[in-house]
Parts: sequence; C-alpha cells; structure tokens
Amino acid sequence: MSKLTSVAAVVALGLIVALYGCGGPAKTEEPAPEVQATEEAAEDEGAKAATEAEAAAKAEEEAAAKAEAEAAAALEAEHEAARTAAENEGLSVFVGTVNVMTGEELCAYEDKPVEIFGADAEGEATYVILELGETVHVVGELADGTPGEGDADHMAIGRSVPAWDFVEDSASFWLDYDGQRVCVAGNPWFQTDVSLPYAPRMYDAQLLYVEE
Repeated sequence: MSKLTSVAAVVALGLIVALYGCGGPAKTEEPAPEVQATEEAAEDEGAKAATEAEAAAKAEEEAAAKAEAEAAAALEAEHEAARTAAENEGLSVFVGTVNVMTGEELCAYEDKPVEIFGADAEGEATYVILELGETVHVVGELADGTPGEGDADHMAIGRSVPAWDFVEDSASFWLDYDGQRVCVAGNPWFQTDVSLPYAPRMYDAQLLYVEE
C-alpha cells in the first residue's frame, strides 16, 4: 500500500468514527416517564376543577331559583289570605291599575262632555280610577241603599272635589300609587244622578296589597 492510500484510509476511518461517535442523525427525545405522568396529573386536576366549578354554579343557580319560587309562593299565599279575610268580612275585592285623573281627563276617558258635569269636571277636581283590565260584574248598592249591580271595566276608589265642601277627600291616599297595580276591598255603589264617574264607586276602598 502506498503512503497516499494509507493516508486516505486513515481519513476515511476517522470520518466514520466521528459520524457514529456523534450518534448519527438527530432523534426526537420523548419526555421521561415521570415528567409525562406529572403533566397528565395536572390535566386531570384541571378537568376535575372545571367540572366541580360547573357543578357548583349549577347548584347555586338551582338554589336561587328554588328560593325565588318559594318567596313567590309565600307572597301569593299572603295575598290570598288578605283577599279571603276581606271577603269573609263581606267586602268586594278587585285588582286593577290606579289612574289619577282630573275631571276633564275622566270625561275624556269615559267619552262624556265636560259641560254637563259642572264643578265636578272642572277646576281642581281629582279622581282616582281603578282600571280593572277586563269587564267584571259588580254587585253593590244604589246611592239610596237599595241593591244595585252592573258590568264595569273601571271603578272610582277616590275623589277630591274642592268645589263641593261636603265631599270627603278620598283621593289623597292613592296619589302615591298612581300607575301601580293593586288589590283593594270595599263596598261598591252606583250613582243615580248625572255625576262623575259613570262607573261603580268604592270610596271606602282599603288597600290590601300592591302587586310586584
């Protein structure tokens, strides 16, 4: 073997040793078993925490709904007891929306001409109307004390007519309830003259409750 050939062989052998001594081509290393186990445990804990949080939120929502339903049922029971007590006293019970009006507004509401009512439709007269929301049959008395009845979709529960000093102010109490839905009880009666309103009157009405 010539000297040149020997040198080439040595170089080639060195390259082979260097190549395989470096482990050959690079390989992707997998995580050690203990590292992988730790990561999986962390994922399990996260999933468990999310599930528990979701369950807690659902339980809280159900508890709130239950409490609300129980409160509503208790309130309805209280209202029913108030209505029953009033009826047991012989009073008539009505539910409607309070509407405070002037005499002129009441005339427009009932489609009546202001001119025929004089002082009770003009000036500073105030009427409190209970809008029933539907037509109901009202049983009561006529102004002379004899039995009376009729259908109505509204009734008067208060009035203040300064021009008539003999009329008691039954309107002031209801001013703060204007626009609210209420339940009232009292003794309805019907007018026998030309006066406002053209509807049953119940100026002795007592407030049983305000609907929420």
